[in-house]
Amino acid sequence: MSDLDKSVKKIKKYPKIAKIIIVTVILILIPLMVYGLSEVSVLPVCGSNDWAGFWGGYLGAILGGVITLFVMRFTLINEKEARSREEKINYFNQIVSVSAEFSQAVGKLCVHITRSQVYINNDIYDRTLETNNEAAKYSIELEILLETRKDSYDLDEIISYVKHFADMVNNMMNIYEKVVCVRFENKQLCTQLETLQNEILHEDVKVMECMKETVRKNLF
Repeated sequence: MSDLDKSVKKIKKYPKIAKIIIVTVILILIPLMVYGLSEVSVLPVCGSNDWAGFWGGYLGAILGGVITLFVMRFTLINEKEARSREEKINYFNQIVSVSAEFSQAVGKLCVHITRSQVYINNDIYDRTLETNNEAAKYSIELEILLETRKDSYDLDEIISYVKHFADMVNNMMNIYEKVVCVRFENKQLCTQLETLQNEILHEDVKVMECMKETVRKNLF
């Protein structure tokens, strides 16, 4: 490999450094060329004061440009970080809000199922199904929200909790449907349903605690 090929390879490997070197060389060469032309009278400069004025104006313009670029870059970086922070806060506010709605719907669902064990009719059954549909909607919305950003934030633990919790709720509804079919005559199913309700209410607390920890890890 020739020296030229090696140089080209280094420039491709470190493009930013190469640009800085090129710009620096150009900024130094231009005034030197002007000075050389003035010395051979092709571009005459009358007196050393004129040459000093040229250098002063030239270097002042460069310094001003560099400072302007630095300030612009600093401002853009800060604005980008601020936008990123705001987007993150909005995202976690959204998943916390949907989590709260999901938790509330599951709580209502457990209340309806408990009442069904005392007395069952079409109205109670319909309200139970309606509440279950509401909980399912929030569950799906929450899972989609979490999955879309799992590569950007630390969400693996809360995703696992939410999926497990949603499976428990689905299992509870399957048992509830069986219990309704036999009008609570099957005592074993009733006991199983009551046990699962208690587990879900306990798991609900764990999910919300995990959500708080997820927000804390990603925002603070």
